[in-house]
Amino acid sequence: MAQEKQTITKLKEVKFSALSLQEKVAIKRRGRPLPEVQISQSGISKNKKYIRSFNSEWYQKKKWLCGCEVTNALFCFPCVLFGGDSTWSRDGFTNINKMKEKTEKHEHSKKHIGNVVSLSLLGTVSSKAKLSEAHKLSVNEHNRKVAKNREILSKIIDCIKFCGNFDVPFRGRELDEAGDSVNPCVFRTLIDFASKLDPDLRNHLETNAVFKGVPKGIQDDVLDCLLQVYYDHVKKEIEDASFVAVMAGDATDVSERAQTIIIVLRYLVNEEIVERFWGVFTPEDHTADGLAKCILAQLDLVLDGNSEKLIAQTFDGASFVKCRKGDVQAKIKSVYNNAHFVHCYAHQVDLMLEDVASVTRSSRLFISNFSGMAAFFSRSPLPSSILNKHMISRIQPPSTTRWNFQVNSIYENFEPIKNCIEELQKTSNVSTTVAEATGILSTLNSEHFRFWLQLFQQIMPHAEVVHNQMQSRGIDESKAREYVANFKSAILEIKNSSSCKNPTQTIMAEAEEVCDCVCADIAERYSFTKHLVAAKLFNKESFVHFKKKGAVEEIGAATEAYPMINKERLETELNVFYSRSDMHRYGKLTDLLKLIVGNDLADVLGEMTKLIKILLTIPMATSEPERCFSTLKRVKTVFSSSMNQEERLNALSVISIEKTFMNGASGINEKVIDLFAVNENRRVDFVFK
Repeated sequence: MAQEKQTITKLKEVKFSALSLQEKVAIKRRGRPLPEVQISQSGISKNKKYIRSFNSEWYQKKKWLCGCEVTNALFCFPCVLFGGDSTWSRDGFTNINKMKEKTEKHEHSKKHIGNVVSLSLLGTVSSKAKLSEAHKLSVNEHNRKVAKNREILSKIIDCIKFCGNFDVPFRGRELDEAGDSVNPCVFRTLIDFASKLDPDLRNHLETNAVFKGVPKGIQDDVLDCLLQVYYDHVKKEIEDASFVAVMAGDATDVSERAQTIIIVLRYLVNEEIVERFWGVFTPEDHTADGLAKCILAQLDLVLDGNSEKLIAQTFDGASFVKCRKGDVQAKIKSVYNNAHFVHCYAHQVDLMLEDVASVTRSSRLFISNFSGMAAFFSRSPLPSSILNKHMISRIQPPSTTRWNFQVNSIYENFEPIKNCIEELQKTSNVSTTVAEATGILSTLNSEHFRFWLQLFQQIMPHAEVVHNQMQSRGIDESKAREYVANFKSAILEIKNSSSCKNPTQTIMAEAEEVCDCVCADIAERYSFTKHLVAAKLFNKESFVHFKKKGAVEEIGAATEAYPMINKERLETELNVFYSRSDMHRYGKLTDLLKLIVGNDLADVLGEMTKLIKILLTIPMATSEPERCFSTLKRVKTVFSSSMNQEERLNALSVISIEKTFMNGASGINEKVIDLFAVNENRRVDFVFK
């Protein structure tokens, strides 16, 4: 364009913003086009006709005005280059009768003024370089203070992370944050201790009257920023991951005011499995609708509309049992088609029996009674010491997931336990112990309690067997169906035997209902086993068989469960894989994935890689949400049970649960400070000029 005549028509064809600085400066130096345009317009004034024509003297009056001989119209040179009012930048002005009025109006527009300034400064020395020395010194002083403020805030963030890492409450019984308090809060005490070791921090606390970093408001703001930085990081990881699974569990918090659910996300990062804590949330209610709505709201934030990425869901807890897990998972699957429901294989028996225990009033009462017995013996040393005299083994402490083992213990030691309770009733001097012992003895003498104890003691061995069978390495879909059928036959046999017969018709009907529920529950729990069949494709013991006869059924089950995998391509890739013994030297599935990715085979073995990632993403246990609840109990102790801010609780939980990320990821404090500085109400500067 440098050798062509500069015209408005050619300028409009060029995308000025995409040009290099040199090209822009060249256009500026060539100047605005000033052709002799022939614009005229007739009019009538005082009954006389007149014709007004454009006079080139207007070019001198308006330094921004230019013309186009092609369209025979007038334009604004800066607005043509930088964009502006369509009349002066694209269409052209021809209304000569209103020339004075329209040019003055355009000159006063904000866009025009900005474009004139931009054109004037284009190619000149940076405005910063033109600053006076005094202004430079002012900027340097500002940046020096900002650096100091950011350093102090970084140390305060470290103190906050320290409290979170060790589950130390920020405030104790007294919410007194004054420096001279006899019983100051933990966080304030930590800040004071740190200042003794850090002269800069001590000087800041002693001399700065505006920003000290210890008020509750600043703590909450920093925690909010820490949580946001963590959420942004997780979202970026999930954006890069191929697949995601969601795990959820529920429990009552220490204040016993809210039934909360914890959400954990599982996916691969650099061919390694990670399980990230996402947060603690309180659903509107604990119906299937309430739980599903709560989980879906968080999934919408995480997946950002990518519904194909969620490939598994697994839940644990009383709320999910009460509303029937199928209802919750069906609602989620209606939104995320590939999100197959996978039960926790580490707790299958426990959860199944816990589910069954809530079916009838009598079964719930039975579970409550023997759980109370376990708590009674584990709560005080006296009952435990007397129990040791009567029996060798000990009754395990009560557990919400492992209560089934207590049934065997109480059944096998029924008489020794009864003798122990009778001795306690006679010898204890503590009235509460005597009262509890009397109640337990009454329960043990109850025919109904003995009936339910015997019934559950017969059911549980069969449940343990099918649980172990389902965890065997050679599991496939046909074997899974066979194991479930055998289990249901055994339970139906118990139902039709004398074990379910009871003089009380109501109790007998409830026992039969429990057996029916056990059969229905086991079928539901193991209804989705195609992922187990898919895992068999990478079992080394099957490679010889697959190499000779193929794996048609297994591949069919895998691609039926995960339609995003191309069946024909997967079969071809697996045939190549089975014939390559040099690729069979791996211990875990993650090792195989690293072998494929590390040798740039992810594209060649694309469908196989996709299936491996799916299998690694599927959670086989809900242990991570359980660990998160353990942390939650430490974070929200009885001394801080009034902590009802969901964001603050989530932030503290993230610091504790994800301490490896919080302490190891680079630039965490800087990112937190950048977010913290965004608040317009800050009275201290944290942003460099």
